[in-house]
Parts: sequence; C-alpha cells; structure tokens
Amino acid sequence: MSRKLRVYNTHKSIWLRGTTVDYILDGSCTCLRLASFSAPDHYFNGEVLPHYEGETRYKKGEYGVFITGESGTRWLTKIIKCRAGKIGCNFRVVEKYAVESKYDHLRPGDIKKVDKNPKIVYAQDVIKGKSKPLGVWRKARKAPVWTSRIELRIKNIKLERLLDHNREDIFREGPFRFSPDCDICGGEGRTSTIYCKNSANCVCTVEYLDRYARYWDSTQMYAKYYFEKNPWTWVIDFERVK
Repeated sequence: MSRKLRVYNTHKSIWLRGTTVDYILDGSCTCLRLASFSAPDHYFNGEVLPHYEGETRYKKGEYGVFITGESGTRWLTKIIKCRAGKIGCNFRVVEKYAVESKYDHLRPGDIKKVDKNPKIVYAQDVIKGKSKPLGVWRKARKAPVWTSRIELRIKNIKLERLLDHNREDIFREGPFRFSPDCDICGGEGRTSTIYCKNSANCVCTVEYLDRYARYWDSTQMYAKYYFEKNPWTWVIDFERVK
C-alpha cells in the first residue's frame, strides 16, 4: 500500500532557464536538479529527512530538509535548506515575462490592482514563435507568483554531487530525446550489451555525459556551479499540479 503524500499549503518561486521550462511543459522533464548553495559536512551519508516536528530551531512549514551524519545522532544533524521546499511542498516556476505596454510604468503589485487578469507573454514563447512580444521584459528573478504558469509538487528529494548522478535521473530531466525507431535503445534511453549493435550515434552511451555537461552549464548563472566543479545538487522528483 503506497504512502499518501502529505501536501503543505506553501509556495516558493524558482527561476529556471527557458530550455528547462520547455521540457517541463512538454512532459519530458519529471526530475529537476538544482545547484545547492550549501554543502553538507564530510560525514554526510546521503540520507535526507523531512521536517522534524520537535526541532525548535526549525519552524513548522519552513522550507528545507534535514541532513544527517554517519552516526545518525541528532548532535551531528545539520539543516541545509532546499530552495524549492520539502517533500509535499508546491513550488512555482517563474520566467522572464512581459505584460501589455500600457502597464509598463506600473510595478507588478500595482498591475493586479488595475487588472485582475492581465495578459502575460513569456520570453521563451516569443523565442519559439508561439507568442508575439507585448511590453517591456521583466526579470524572472523578480517575477511575482501570479505570473507563473507552472506549479509543481515535490514527491522526493535527495542531495548528491553532480558527478555521482544516477543516469536514469539525467534521462528524466528532459534534455535527451529518444527516437522510438532507435534499434539500440528502442526509444527507452537504455542500452543492452546483448542487443547493442552500434552505440556511436546513440545518446544512451557514455557520450550522453558531454551533452548533459553542456546543458547543465547553460542553465547556471555562476561558474562555480559548472559541471567540471562537481557541485552539490538537489535532485527533485515532482509531479505537475498546474
């Protein structure tokens, strides 16, 4: 019997690059990886726990998870907050956006006072030719929640070094598209030493790492989180709510 996921009525806004947004919208991304701004201590054993109700330093409903040390004792417990939230939390994806030019002189909060349902255009849609530009572009990092068109719910979280990744997680992040006519993996993103004929043109081979490294670096703002730096990352399994 599967355990029912506890849902928290809390929201956090996360800014993602346009390519990642595309993968979420078309359904090819079911796993999200975010660089961790804090690193666990050297004794971290990979275990991530949900919010501990009895911890006085950790307020109920606050975003984050517990990291435990190798002994498993509370004295070696360190709190590192995941910026997306904890298991059961909903978070929204914000993007670079624009509203009608007649609102260009207004702040985002004032726009909602004038128009309850303002027309919104997203930069990624304009790049793809799906929409036409409106007013001035507004930064995603300062975008209010009401501009978000994507809401996700966290099903599971783990913390790991980027180079310690599980290949299946990488495939679920969206940058790899598989052809159902592929005679190597059959469109499943997997290879078999028995049936593999020629892996030179299949992204399921070790070549996927180079492609993913380029994709990962394109989503990072700072060089210290580039692939070659092997940063700590949050791996988030999610389900689409909106």
